Amino acid sequence: MKKLFTLFFCCVAFFGYAQTTIQKNDTLRKSIWEKYTDPSLDNFFSNHFKQYLSQELILTADLSKRKKVISVSFNLDKKNNIIDVSTNSENEILNNAIINAFKLISLDELKIPVKSELHNYSLQIITKENDIPIIKCSSLVLYTLNPVINSCKKNNTYKSSQKCINTTIATYITNNFDINIVKKSGETGTIKIFAIFEINKDTKKIDNMKVKAPNEVIEFETKRVLYYFPEVDEPGYMMGDKVSMKYSLPIKMVVK
Repeated sequence: MKKLFTLFFCCVAFFGYAQTTIQKNDTLRKSIWEKYTDPSLDNFFSNHFKQYLSQELILTADLSKRKKVISVSFNLDKKNNIIDVSTNSENEILNNAIINAFKLISLDELKIPVKSELHNYSLQIITKENDIPIIKCSSLVLYTLNPVINSCKKNNTYKSSQKCINTTIATYITNNFDINIVKKSGETGTIKIFAIFEINKDTKKIDNMKVKAPNEVIEFETKRVLYYFPEVDEPGYMMGDKVSMKYSLPIKMVVK
């Protein structure tokens, strides 16, 4: 019986926050922030946050090899009000301080060139230089647009679009994963799988897959299912440019 009971599924877009390089032929291997937002120690945003973030607080920034930047992100509602402000910092005090300081910036001061409920917006706030966290903000607001999947075209906000992508891929995985292959591999009970992949900007297919699974059989089956995911209608966009967007996919399933 080809039946899969998925306990947990969450597809999370990395684009702006993972500090991945999106142009593989770019010899400088610039980060997304450097490529698109021209971070600077002395621009409007840096000077603003320097007024509200103490040096002592900045030094608590939880940066690592995986998280090289502390950023703030937000969305707009249909009236262009700023909503859903958040950061990628796990330090609650720093997180709140950044959000409170950001809320003092007006929409006009952000100078967003494209305003839409479908976009996600973000700013680099803190990065490291010589292994020391410093305020070095984006000079421009980074804006991104999710890939468009046919069944998600009616979604009119960034969050609903993201949720629809999650649900669509989750349903596809559930309906196409061959549970008999998993059983034959000898795995039963709760199985954890973690996949990272991209939706390619040119082919509009899933590629560059990396999968961690209990064995090679389950790893191969996960890649097979993702590989045959139908083409999306439009790739993701960043600052108006087509980009390959990276996603993470943690799954827990029960095999009886």
